Amino acid sequence: METPEAIRRAISHCDVAPLEVTLLVASTETPAGVALVEEGICLSKEAFLGHPTANQEMVSPIYVAVLDRHSPESAIELEDVYCDFIREHHPDTHRRSRCGPQYVPEDHGCDFGRCLFVDDRGEVVGSSISSNRQSDGFHLFINTSHDLPQHASSYLYVTLHELWHVFQISSISQADITYEELAYPLGKRLGSDPTVDTPWWMEGSATYFSHYFYAQHPEAGEDWLYQQADRGFWTDYNGSGLGDIIDQYRDSGRSLFDFQYGGSDHQVAYWTGFWYVAYLMEQKGIDTIFDFHAGLEEQGFEQSFVNAFGTSHTEFLEEFEAFIEKPRSEMLDIFTTAARTTTATTATIDPIAPAEDEPFWNEPMRSLSDGRPVPSCGDGFTFTGPVVDADDVESVMFHPGGHVTPHDHMAYWSTGEPTDPSGFLRSKQVQLTAPADVFAMDLGWEQRTNEEEDTYLEWGASLTFCDGHIAMFGHVGQPTDELLEILNAGVLLESMSDDSDCNLGGDEAAAAGEGCRRSIEASVPAGTALFHSSGMTSGFDFGLSLVGLTVDELTEHPSYGFSIMPWRSGSGKSVCPLDYFPEPWNSDYLALLASDRCGPFNQDVPETAMGLWFPSPSLDQPPPPWEPWPNEEFDSIWLFAYHDDSSKHELTVPDDSFGLEYGNFVIETRDEETVNRRWDEVVAGDVYCAELLQADSAFSHESTPSAIALLELSTDGQSLTIEGYARSECVDGLDFGGRARIFYR
Repeated sequence: METPEAIRRAISHCDVAPLEVTLLVASTETPAGVALVEEGICLSKEAFLGHPTANQEMVSPIYVAVLDRHSPESAIELEDVYCDFIREHHPDTHRRSRCGPQYVPEDHGCDFGRCLFVDDRGEVVGSSISSNRQSDGFHLFINTSHDLPQHASSYLYVTLHELWHVFQISSISQADITYEELAYPLGKRLGSDPTVDTPWWMEGSATYFSHYFYAQHPEAGEDWLYQQADRGFWTDYNGSGLGDIIDQYRDSGRSLFDFQYGGSDHQVAYWTGFWYVAYLMEQKGIDTIFDFHAGLEEQGFEQSFVNAFGTSHTEFLEEFEAFIEKPRSEMLDIFTTAARTTTATTATIDPIAPAEDEPFWNEPMRSLSDGRPVPSCGDGFTFTGPVVDADDVESVMFHPGGHVTPHDHMAYWSTGEPTDPSGFLRSKQVQLTAPADVFAMDLGWEQRTNEEEDTYLEWGASLTFCDGHIAMFGHVGQPTDELLEILNAGVLLESMSDDSDCNLGGDEAAAAGEGCRRSIEASVPAGTALFHSSGMTSGFDFGLSLVGLTVDELTEHPSYGFSIMPWRSGSGKSVCPLDYFPEPWNSDYLALLASDRCGPFNQDVPETAMGLWFPSPSLDQPPPPWEPWPNEEFDSIWLFAYHDDSSKHELTVPDDSFGLEYGNFVIETRDEETVNRRWDEVVAGDVYCAELLQADSAFSHESTPSAIALLELSTDGQSLTIEGYARSECVDGLDFGGRARIFYR
């Protein structure tokens, strides 16, 4: 029986005719989210689904399952609505699908509903096209929600991406076509192994055209397509540690047509395919893609490609691979052309009710599970009690520690020699307490090994306070019974473990690397005993991040400093926690400070070398949540003020890719010439030289230099060239050699 509240046959944002679109909406998805899905459908209809070349006989019907990513329960409820709907309108498909009576979920390892809209772990599935008109009689578009208001754009370009697949698939009219028969004309079986699916064309074009058409939306900004292209090729997008995507492709020695779905291949195929299609459109014009699809069924992929683009897909690959050997700036010039083309065609797109709020990089948790707002801090955030007895702490140090880049816990708390006689511990275990009322907690543990290969459990936690501000704990031990009891009675927000029933209290039998982590909404009063420090390092981590604040508001906090790209930095919202304790704890903790200050956590100085430098230029806005920015710590460098002597500056190095080995290097600054200048006095116009004292700890370093570094800032202050040499002195006549590397703001 149809449920009117869940099944919506009318699209309120536009007239989608001749398309037939039905929305099946999860009970917990927000009206704003549904409105954005509808808007994305309208954009898709105007951009390509309603194009004269679209095969209208095969485009419809489209059923859209609108899911709330945070509610597996409502997704499972919607499975029943969907199955009843399919049984009524497509009984044959119902009978042979997971909705049919012959499908027993438990026999297929499914313990959550029918594993249609949730996976076998009970988590809501991602967005996809999960059926097609040829075999099922309809296209099923599963749309998974995004957090609002900061990620409104994701609703739109994800919808454009998935419905572009509908446009692609609908080019083929043959009913009951097998998967293999459909894969060939769609370009998925053109590699050296014709039995293996490859995503370069189908996903590369969907990724390109979703961003191309979204770039026409007034909320996208003038350089949206340029930004996506830049980030997609010049970052380690897949987090593989193998370098930028473009380098992963160029260094592979493999054909684009052989990169597969999944693993480290996945994003290389998607984004190299994006660039292949982008270059093709720049060369041949946007209308040719519609000509290609119009001839696809009759002519097949290869011949339709030749007819539409005037070259074969293999010949064009040779042109493309020559193109991507050009300088980065020259490659990106094609998106300046694309931007002009997009502007000229915006009249064909009629965006409906764009989101009023721009995405915000520092969005806080705003509401509790029952809809009530997170309590306000009033005039400003402060802790209300201690986090640890000051007598139990030996010292507090401000330093990045073993990290290369700045982060949220650079105030390190040392607890002194252990009292445990076994020799297993490295420091004294001390009691830690909640320094303010907590409204949600992310808590987890991992089985780790020490240098002697002994295993031990160690916990970490993130606490949410008033206004959504966050404190983190690292290197802590087992939670107290009191805390576990509170959390067990709370509301589960998210499980981040493969085993949803894992024990937050720990499992001594777990294998190394295994663990358990959950996010739970619960009321933990200030003063609650949380856990002890683990004793497995010199102390414990405790950091504070202020969320919901703009950069201008954050810079009003003395220990924050200034960050040019805060959303790209691990310390982009962080401050020194010592400053936020009331008396007497503020004075007690500051008296423990071994460094000459606590902060600033961000030390970017525009138009100088000082601050954080990345492996690629930054975009003007943060990426969407479903495409998180990769961890760039070991591809970046940080130039900052030494924590214990204002006359010295420091440099952190991730590896030896530009002539310096991993570690920290200190310089004794000078006030004149170009040798050993303060980082904030290294400016455009000269090549500077730094004589480097390698550090062996946070407080000690060599007495004489063992290496030097040449530095040159670009005229616009947006890039820094650096190269290291194994020599002890800066002398005249030095110049950059073959190992010089460029870093970016």
